[in-house]
Amino acid sequence: MKAAYVRLAVFFLYIASFFLPAARVADDASRNALLGWQCAWAATLIGMRELAFFFRGGFYAKELLLPASGLLNLLFIAVCVLSFWQRITRARLVLGVLMLPCIAATWGFFWISGTKPLAGHFAWIAACVLVVVPDWLVELRRRRKTDAEAADGSGGLPAAF
Repeated sequence: MKAAYVRLAVFFLYIASFFLPAARVADDASRNALLGWQCAWAATLIGMRELAFFFRGGFYAKELLLPASGLLNLLFIAVCVLSFWQRITRARLVLGVLMLPCIAATWGFFWISGTKPLAGHFAWIAACVLVVVPDWLVELRRRRKTDAEAADGSGGLPAAF
């Protein structure tokens, strides 16, 4: 039950990140910051257009990094939807591991484009990482229990056997 409360808090952090200033484009003369939802819109829609350009033969790193940033939102939503079923902890962990290269791609895109991350970006990244923490703790507890059972030699069987 505690995991549900953690996920709910993380989900609210994720939603809040869409309304916070998330990035500032370096060559923007007005120095206006993009809100999180604007970044998500750009990463998803513009990123897919850029990815189509990549497959037509043009290659720039931005064409691969921007769609990976948009994929992070889809992975987050998938983890949230799968969290309704407690038994698929490992599936959520796999999605969590898949988020890591997407996070790195986002930072790579920022570096190449000269974009500066702001508070909304860091809240978004924190939510994407924290959403899998309950599953990671469950898996860690499960492995410790298995190791303890193997160490006592019973293999997890009751003492009567």
